[in-house]
Amino acid sequence: MDIVIIDSGIGGMCLLPYFFKFLPFKKYLYFADVKNLPYGLKSTKHLFNITINNVKKIIKKYKPKIIVFGCNTIGTTIFDSVKKFFPNQTFFSIKPNINSNFLSKEKTLILATSRTINSIKKNKLSNNNIILCKMPKLANKVENNLQNLNNIVPYLKQRLSKYKNIKRIVLGCTHYYFVKKQIQILFKNTKIDDGIESLTNQILYFLKDKNLKLKSKHKTKVKLFVSKKTHQKRIYKSIIKKFIKNQKSFKKIS
Repeated sequence: MDIVIIDSGIGGMCLLPYFFKFLPFKKYLYFADVKNLPYGLKSTKHLFNITINNVKKIIKKYKPKIIVFGCNTIGTTIFDSVKKFFPNQTFFSIKPNINSNFLSKEKTLILATSRTINSIKKNKLSNNNIILCKMPKLANKVENNLQNLNNIVPYLKQRLSKYKNIKRIVLGCTHYYFVKKQIQILFKNTKIDDGIESLTNQILYFLKDKNLKLKSKHKTKVKLFVSKKTHQKRIYKSIIKKFIKNQKSFKKIS
């Protein structure tokens, strides 16, 4: 296996279109850990134990070259600890793209899970221009409304209508990517940053530094693994196929 992407559900799937385009490896595995959805409400210890167990199974069965956590909560809380636990495995994780905003005068709204927001506060990764907003129910709402995401608009309005004159929004959870259009309607002239481009560039720089060549763009396969039986698997497959459809190279999902 070339790249494994791990998340608690559909969230990390938003990485696939970018990876297909810029990281055209031959074999992908998407690991949807719906058994433990959502990660954003887990304690640090619980999330660490879940992640260690999942990674152990993945390494044993698939021996991936790269493991990517498509979860900002993992990226901001336990990522360094997981890397230390598996020193011989290459890891990357998406994280809220806020570093570039430290010296910015733009008013920035960060939307994230409770665990991610608490981590940002703990590490003092904010200033007077950065507003932190916990969205504890949004990941589950995305999972439960994948076939009609407009159902979530009333919740978004209720949570976000009080914020005015926002110049930039940082999505601190990959699940939120799937309601990016709905959020953009509420903030018409606001730039929304989901952190995906930054993560993709990190992996590209790593490959270049290690002088590692990508596989051919042809015959790429995506394997989907869901940690428990769920009707969502059918929806997940259809979304992956939709992402694949617009790609020039031929790809399959198994």
